[in-house]
Amino acid sequence: QGLIGASVLASGTTGIIFATLLGVIFTQSNMPEWAWRIPFWIGLIIGAIGIYIRYSLIESSEFLSYRQKHTPLQQINELLKYSKAFFCTIGIGAVNSVFVYTLIVYFNIYLNQFADYSISHSLFYSHIGLVMCLFTVPVMGYISDKVTYQKVMKSACLAGFLGAFLIPYFLNIQFFIGAIINLVLIISAFNGPTPAFLNNLFPANIRYTGISVGFSLGTAFFGGSCPLIYTFLTNYFESAFALTPCILLISGIGYLSVTIGSKQRDNKINLMN
Repeated sequence: QGLIGASVLASGTTGIIFATLLGVIFTQSNMPEWAWRIPFWIGLIIGAIGIYIRYSLIESSEFLSYRQKHTPLQQINELLKYSKAFFCTIGIGAVNSVFVYTLIVYFNIYLNQFADYSISHSLFYSHIGLVMCLFTVPVMGYISDKVTYQKVMKSACLAGFLGAFLIPYFLNIQFFIGAIINLVLIISAFNGPTPAFLNNLFPANIRYTGISVGFSLGTAFFGGSCPLIYTFLTNYFESAFALTPCILLISGIGYLSVTIGSKQRDNKINLMN
């Protein structure tokens, strides 16, 4: 489960890599002023293809049977019985997105605003990290199958604790590649086992609702706001040390979410047996 879930997750990275590559190409200084519109038109075409594929898929007979007998409101009521697992999912979604957004968003901002790199050059560095994730995420998923998902995810959080104090040194431009490599390993170790870990937190009837809603809330509230908070703190304190409390906080949320989620998972398995 760890390997398969991580492979699906890594396949989504190819889309981000493609988008980043377009960003590198269309932010070159020799591009005409209107060229920034081209990636949006490409995205529109890809979106249309995605809608077509989604509406062409055939739902499983089990899902169709369940949907006829249960309303969305009943699912929400059932989900409330698994509130701990739901809040753990929010926390795990937050950690996933904050680590990833640090790589693909904040590093670009930092290189552009604080290190005087062009946008195309800063995107190129993020592209290196994403390509690495394409290979390291499945590897971490495979390892998690051998040593348990929670151990690998907790190791990522502990690495995040340590990395929080090293951020000012890593953001020094001489060590920036080292920063990317370390962040890629943390992202892979936490994100790789995530699909398999979350899959075991909920019973089948509310699994998709619990994971999708919880994970999306964590991503929206924490991941979506982290580049803004990072940039504000760096500007206000004029030091990369301002990021240390943020990384410590999100690593703590991740460690706590995995710990509580592991207990919920064990309880569910015991009930099944």
